[in-house]
Amino acid sequence: MDAPSSPIEISVVIPLHNEAKNVKDLVRGLASQTLTEFRIIIVDTGSVDETADMFEQEWARLSNRGPTSLTIVRTTKAYPGAARNLGISVCDSEWVAFLDAGILPDAFWLQELALCAIQENVDFVWGRCQFKYSGKISESLVATSFGINRLLKAIPASMVRRKTLIEMTGFNSHLRAAEDLEFFRRADQLSPSRQALSKATVCYLESPNQYSTIFRKWAIAARDCSQAGIHLPKFVAITGIYGLMTSLIIIQKIYFALFVMASYYGFRSIYRPFLNGQNLFRRHFLRRIILNLTTVVVTDGATFVGYFWGLVNKVKGRRIDK
Repeated sequence: MDAPSSPIEISVVIPLHNEAKNVKDLVRGLASQTLTEFRIIIVDTGSVDETADMFEQEWARLSNRGPTSLTIVRTTKAYPGAARNLGISVCDSEWVAFLDAGILPDAFWLQELALCAIQENVDFVWGRCQFKYSGKISESLVATSFGINRLLKAIPASMVRRKTLIEMTGFNSHLRAAEDLEFFRRADQLSPSRQALSKATVCYLESPNQYSTIFRKWAIAARDCSQAGIHLPKFVAITGIYGLMTSLIIIQKIYFALFVMASYYGFRSIYRPFLNGQNLFRRHFLRRIILNLTTVVVTDGATFVGYFWGLVNKVKGRRIDK
């Protein structure tokens, strides 16, 4: 039986930068879509590993979609928001969907987005992302930060009406990270009633498996959240908890400090991961707890450093446009 054609016009905008290693998975996911008619817009931001050329070759090899067009836009290095804005500027479709490298869309991803857009008559159709892991550290990161097998709302899974994107002037082009959170905030301010959560799902395949990479990613994300005024309560909470533990140690209230420390780390490294779906009671229980504890310390430290970094940038006048 033939795959269904799209009752609405959709362009899929994908910013790429030196992602040759992830091209095959990305193309495989797009080529397997049950919805046949959509346009792909690749925005290559100065890759030096022939990412765009590899995508074009893989798409020609795996796809037999006549109605589907592929457009490649090349630019110098740009942050994800700026790259998406460039892709939006060359779209002529009613709807714009978004993907990133390292993400594998479900075969029904676009079909579910289109179905939700038609049924709900909204401007924002959110898709959901499941975070995969490939090692013990990345499992710990997913368990303590996102949740094993949990589906979380994500921009590189979602679809927005193009006229609404133009109305919002697109994404913040000056944020290296957290531009998705900043976009969600503006969408909520525009109109919560114009949004719908669909059944469309994707998998994120690139959860880092080294603590140095985790620290760098979390610090950069926290810096940009700070400059955009996002997640301030989280920063205040982390600062307050560690400040309390430090103060108790300074005034030699060691037992109180140990109680606060055990409560906080027990919640973050055992209780929350268990609620998030991590099976802690398999073999090597103690090793999983230690890994979770280490991951919490690393992500908390990176969040504090990054948020303070962003505050310093604000004081120096390095402001975010939107």
